[in-house]
Amino acid sequence: MSAAFLSSNLAVLLAAGLVYLAVRRTYPERSQRVIGLLLGAAALRDLAYAALGRYPLLVIGDIGLLLGLVYWLRAVGGRRERRLGLVLAYLVLVAATVALELITGGPPRIAYLLPLAVAVAAMIGEFYDVVSDSVENARIIGEVRAPVCLGVFYGQAALAILGHHSAIAQLVIYPLFYLVPLTILLRYFELGRQASFEQMRATRLENESLFAFMRRVTASFGDRVELEATLNVILSSAIEDTGADGGSVWLLDEPSQTLSVRAVEGVFPPPHTVSDPVKKKARTFESYLRSLSIRVGETAIGQAVLDRVPIYVPDTTSDPRFQANSNRDDVLFISSFIALPLMIGERVRGVLALVKRRPGIGFEARDFEHLRTFADYATLTIEIVATYLELLKTREVERELAVAARIQRQMVPEHLPEAARAEFAAYAEAARGVGGDYYDVFELDERRVAAIVCDVAGKGIPAALVMVMIRTTIRLIASAEHDSGETLSLMNDALAREVEVGHFATIGFFIYDSEKQVLQYSNAAHHPMLVFHRDRDELREYDTEGLPVGIERGVQYPTREIPVRSGDLVVMYTDGVTEAQNARGEQFEAGRVLDTVARSARAGSRDALGGGTAGGAAGGSEEPNVTRAQDVRDALRDELTRFAAGARRHDDQTVLVMRVR
Repeated sequence: MSAAFLSSNLAVLLAAGLVYLAVRRTYPERSQRVIGLLLGAAALRDLAYAALGRYPLLVIGDIGLLLGLVYWLRAVGGRRERRLGLVLAYLVLVAATVALELITGGPPRIAYLLPLAVAVAAMIGEFYDVVSDSVENARIIGEVRAPVCLGVFYGQAALAILGHHSAIAQLVIYPLFYLVPLTILLRYFELGRQASFEQMRATRLENESLFAFMRRVTASFGDRVELEATLNVILSSAIEDTGADGGSVWLLDEPSQTLSVRAVEGVFPPPHTVSDPVKKKARTFESYLRSLSIRVGETAIGQAVLDRVPIYVPDTTSDPRFQANSNRDDVLFISSFIALPLMIGERVRGVLALVKRRPGIGFEARDFEHLRTFADYATLTIEIVATYLELLKTREVERELAVAARIQRQMVPEHLPEAARAEFAAYAEAARGVGGDYYDVFELDERRVAAIVCDVAGKGIPAALVMVMIRTTIRLIASAEHDSGETLSLMNDALAREVEVGHFATIGFFIYDSEKQVLQYSNAAHHPMLVFHRDRDELREYDTEGLPVGIERGVQYPTREIPVRSGDLVVMYTDGVTEAQNARGEQFEAGRVLDTVARSARAGSRDALGGGTAGGAAGGSEEPNVTRAQDVRDALRDELTRFAAGARRHDDQTVLVMRVR
């Protein structure tokens, strides 16, 4: 009987275990671990019974599983208290089980009935008492409550009648008990599928919204580029996307630290008290707002600039900053408010502010999250247009070079992430004009970091806009759910639909998983990525096939996985490095890049053999005998400087280096 019992139970357990692993990959959530532990506990119960043949082991195991479900319900409901109470309750019920068997000396089902009934009652009571703040978890509890409670109740009732030792109990009822965690896991799986579909839909809508805005901005340029027209498009798009009743764009005058309105649409009541004559004359408050200056720190609009953080007020009636706007019968009434500082790096350009005015109707959290992404692209667009207008005004070559370099500096991160298992260093020099090279490094989650280096074809405002599209799209699409090839494919489909013919970009892109120590790399017609494997003292080029992004939709970019180890160095660069020329017209070429990287990388290895030190990572702790990322970057920059010897730079030069810690 024991062998048949074990084989039937373990077969069902194996199926449940496979479902558990699939759920963890599809929709990981902390409370699922409890279900996994319950499956493991059930397996231990069955193995112990098969080995020893003692019926109390089944009962003790059942009590533990029932109280384990109670613990899961508390975890789902966010209640972590009383863990010790559950342990003590388990020990008491186990002691009662043993004592009753010894006292009664009767059939096992009579001795075990009382402690099992207590455990069943505790589980059912918790199912109908638990409350979860999470909508998803509350949905899971509601959907599995009836089948789990009924299944456990009838199953334990059948065991009480038939006895745990009967053939029906061991070959039918006990295997069916695995359907309890299996039912819960299947609901997790279904919820994960729904969440994945909803996330894909939200990303698609976000992309469509952003690209519609990009089209409107491009169309607004026409024969002339005007800042006012661009601001009006930004505001109109933000209002359309969120269903706002009104909005305004305020730009900051840095010398006076005051904000003034540059665009108004709809009805936008000022977030402060105004006189009765202003209320009576105002229909949309536009004239009043255009005559108004707000100092940094004043009202919610000025506070967003001072604190450099977005302000989201779903309901203004409970916010003291909107006392002047709390009367529903007043023309100043505001029901919900959002203000986003328009920032380039640490510099604030202005504020985008939106309001809703209908009582009881406010902005939703998804509106706010969408606007945060939208504001990022809008700010870059404002900066590009303002810079371009400044170029038209000055018409000086040196001024053009300085402004172009400033744009590119603002496009790349001011500070590279200080990842726990990776160190980054970068070098970027602009040649001339607006556009060209771009690089970025950003974290996807606590263990994954992404890095991109790209070279946009062309110069001027159109090329700069393509750079902004790439920056916005890559940060929107890249996630732990997509590998590097899928990310480039999604971004290419989005760009190919929006950019004009002749505007494309070559891209090198990788995702580094510090836990697995694996690089996922994909290339869109860019230079191959270099990896110096320290343990093998070998510098290798890695490449994948692919067209430049923005040329043709439907291109599938492959992903190449590259294992790396501590001390390995990863280098990506643009063609401005290999095509750099000296006074004799000779090019630097890829061979010199490889030689320079290999020489600087091996310097640390030689020091390691001799007991020397190559220095620590910038921004991190010192690591002896390892070439730092900044050492390779500096070596390439110094070698380029020596090679060019003052010759004019004809193209942008960008180098990005990562060292595995």
